[in-house]
Amino acid sequence: MTCGDDVVPFSEMLDELEDFQSTYFEQNPAVSESECTKKLQEKAEQFVKLLKSPVSSDNQTTVALYHLNCGKLLNIAQEYDAKCEEHLSKAIKLDPDLHEPWLEYGALLAKKEKPNLEQIIFCYEVSLEKQPSAKCMAYLSVALRSLINANMPTLTPQQIKELRKRSMTYAEESVKTDPNSSLAHFCLGNALMIRFFVTQQNDPSLLTRAITSFRQGLECKKGERDPNIHLNLATSLKYEEQYHDAMHHLNIACKFDPCNSLGSINKRETLKKYLEKVFAIFDKKGKLKPKRLQSLCESLTSSEPSPFSTMRSSSSLLKPATSGLNSLSLGQNKGVYIVAKVIATVPHEEIVPLTMLIGDKSTTCMVVTVYNCTTNFGFIIGDTISIAEPNVLETKDLILDGSPDPISFRSIRGTSPAMISRNGVITKQIAHTTLSIASK
Repeated sequence: MTCGDDVVPFSEMLDELEDFQSTYFEQNPAVSESECTKKLQEKAEQFVKLLKSPVSSDNQTTVALYHLNCGKLLNIAQEYDAKCEEHLSKAIKLDPDLHEPWLEYGALLAKKEKPNLEQIIFCYEVSLEKQPSAKCMAYLSVALRSLINANMPTLTPQQIKELRKRSMTYAEESVKTDPNSSLAHFCLGNALMIRFFVTQQNDPSLLTRAITSFRQGLECKKGERDPNIHLNLATSLKYEEQYHDAMHHLNIACKFDPCNSLGSINKRETLKKYLEKVFAIFDKKGKLKPKRLQSLCESLTSSEPSPFSTMRSSSSLLKPATSGLNSLSLGQNKGVYIVAKVIATVPHEEIVPLTMLIGDKSTTCMVVTVYNCTTNFGFIIGDTISIAEPNVLETKDLILDGSPDPISFRSIRGTSPAMISRNGVITKQIAHTTLSIASK
């Protein structure tokens, strides 16, 4: 490969295109996504012209490799490219034993407006059969999940289970094959996060592992510039109510996604507004007048009944928190339940979590968030609420863009409404949380 008197190795061309793509928005934050795509395509086409064209004496494998390299350069772009398909098709026809043309061809077909998932999966499987690679395993894992989503109504539960198992296996094998691949860690993080939600959040370790995998992906080469990883890590952290870290990674995602093609800016703004609302309600104690607040909270009796008083933790019955909300420590408060009054609700753009402010007899207040509840489940001001073994979190000195002061508040995170009663009745209105994730 030559350019005048200079030799330009193919690997350097590929690296330069990938660097151009990952840094373009950072260096040109005001440009549109279409302009970035156009510039990237132009640069890829220029590099294609630098490749040494095959001559008549070259064997079929040599010619196939030429078309493969042309295809790989053009396939860097996020958009489908007909010229790229032409090169990759020729490479496959000339030497079907090469594994990379199959991989690249599957990745290209996935960019079509209406991708043929069966054809894409076939290409990845052929590539893997010829030579296993972390990239192909990751892509195949994603394609299998897409196949489930596209055919959910027609698949049997057993078929869905088997496809999910295969998808997870490929994601795990991808990381084992190349522990330094940000793509592999991103794929595994997504697989773990999805499994956590589709299995009704019964295994918290899945989300913990997903967060770990996303963080490992950021530590890999070029991973720290990938807005997809930052965005999905932020989504996981937000669900865990680790708001400091969630906002940090949303800010970085917005930096590398200034055109909001992944919805990074919208998600950051939604979380910011939510946290501002929560703090405003917390800081003003529900915006109730002092006499109204005192009257509401003092209506609680010292022996307020709770359906959780007959619940056991280990071998003992649950006991009421001795000093109300002030007696709760950070983390899971085993062996106790609390009784309080709802003094405010917090409406927000997203359905999850249901958010409210409660106050105890001393008018001490705390935020409560409830996950996995039906849309018609809710509380009104004045309701008596009881929570078994409350899990207390603290958001402290969180700085939000545009806010003059940092915000701090304590909250009780309820993963299920089954551990919360309203006016003495435990709800059965459980619905499992869903999520939206970024994917490549």
